[in-house]
Amino acid sequence: MERCGWNHVSALWIRLLRESIERRLSAVSGVTDCSPPSTQPRRNEITIEVNGRSRLQKPLGTICFILGSTGMRIGEALALRIEDLDFQRKLIHIRHSVYAGMLGTPKSEASMASLPMPPNLAVRLKAFLASKHYRPNSQGLLFANRRGRPFSANKLGEKKPRPLLSSPGIPLAGFHAFRHGVATTLIDRGASITTVGAQLRHSDPRITLGLYAHVVPQSQRDAVEGLAIALGSGELLTQQSNADSAPRKSFVS
Repeated sequence: MERCGWNHVSALWIRLLRESIERRLSAVSGVTDCSPPSTQPRRNEITIEVNGRSRLQKPLGTICFILGSTGMRIGEALALRIEDLDFQRKLIHIRHSVYAGMLGTPKSEASMASLPMPPNLAVRLKAFLASKHYRPNSQGLLFANRRGRPFSANKLGEKKPRPLLSSPGIPLAGFHAFRHGVATTLIDRGASITTVGAQLRHSDPRITLGLYAHVVPQSQRDAVEGLAIALGSGELLTQQSNADSAPRKSFVS
């Protein structure tokens, strides 16, 4: 699948969530990763509700929610084991990664770390573990195929998101786009480069800065817009004039 930026991630996740309120999206046969809004869905239909309130029980829905809320790499998500989920301390421990369907070590030493587990993600993980879609397996994997082995990211992408996005004409997006989306959204919400780098587990903050230095936070846009409005309306000149004409206090005792 093609690699892309946050605009395509929006198409994959946010746009898909919002549009589903008004209509049902047609997908290829067998793609039913979300529970239906009515009693019995037709075979080729899928519905996703806004704010993630649909019951995404099948592996793909839970996998996408993990990627979209943590910035985890797809291989790391597919390698998660039950023992990596610390519900008591609200942490997810990254210890392994999947390559071509085989368990291995993460990309770098810095990648082996613990990430915060948001409350809504914890709820989803517990629901998935309690559902019929969780497959107990000898490796203790959170996500396992019918043979009890890790999913292959490439095969998972080809069989699920690709046909799902192609049907309504939404641009294709790879799983890694979720990671970029998390980074740009955190920056847009005011998170520092250091915080974003820690969440993505980059080995050096300069990597994060090099990748996302072009992202302008919304807070910065709002501040500059407010400045321009004040300047254009003459508000700044009025404030400065009032400040100049105000009596100054003497600090001589």
